[in-house]
Amino acid sequence: MQRLIRNRRTQRSASGRRAIVAGFSGVCLLVGLLGPAAAAQLSLTWADASTNEDGFKVERKTGTTGAYGQLVALAAGTTGYVDGTVATGTPYCYRVRAYNSAGDSGYSNEACATPASATLQTVTVTKSGTGSGTITSSPSGISCGSDCTENYRSGTSIALSATPAAGSTFTGWSGACTGTGGCALVVDNSTSLTAIFATSTSTTNTTSTPATSTLTVTKTGNGSGVIASSPAGVYCRATCSTSFPSGTSVTLAAVTTTRSTFTGWSGACTGSNATCTVSMTAARSVTATFTRNRWRQASP
Repeated sequence: MQRLIRNRRTQRSASGRRAIVAGFSGVCLLVGLLGPAAAAQLSLTWADASTNEDGFKVERKTGTTGAYGQLVALAAGTTGYVDGTVATGTPYCYRVRAYNSAGDSGYSNEACATPASATLQTVTVTKSGTGSGTITSSPSGISCGSDCTENYRSGTSIALSATPAAGSTFTGWSGACTGTGGCALVVDNSTSLTAIFATSTSTTNTTSTPATSTLTVTKTGNGSGVIASSPAGVYCRATCSTSFPSGTSVTLAAVTTTRSTFTGWSGACTGSNATCTVSMTAARSVTATFTRNRWRQASP
């Protein structure tokens, strides 16, 4: 059995092999607004200060006085984890340690957060006119047809499409949406709208197209990392583009990998915080820069 020498956040074996974890940041609260059943999430990030870990162990406790238990073991080089098993209104605390064949490092600092309780708002769609058709939503929930009322978390961005049946045309919206195109809503309050269909002698039907805006994300620099979004859609290691309903607020998170540092945003985002929010009122472009760290070999 190898003898372990404990030194605060570092453990070293008799052969000098060690695992270190440091710089575990505060928990960043992200709530996934992905539809009626979207769950709360807590996103953890930490700095990987070890060059020889086999992985990381994430531990969690419920409340500030509960007992810690291991939540998940992650691969070497991981610097973030999203916990989707939390309940709104309940406080959770986390800590992280690195491990290798010599044993475990000391723990990171403790970070705690409470997922916010969800406020639900009701979207009600009705149909009128002499024609017929269906209205569907993205994210899913409304299919009207049959399901014309749905509850969404407050702040959810949805896009509605109206598709006329054979022999009908879609002539427009009234209420929370207007015009004859697609309908994009940010559900801050309970909302009602009407889709109007008319009978048609033409064989060509008019279908509304949801209004969307494209978000282009580019990763630059000699470091490595990933850019992810809430709502989901962006998970980018190089350059990627995703369309969101116009008006959506998109939160981007820059997560570094082994021996890299996130140094900042440019374009529609600025600053060096690990997260930024983009309002998709038009097409947007964001660049995230990652820099490779210079590591000095520690003496045994």
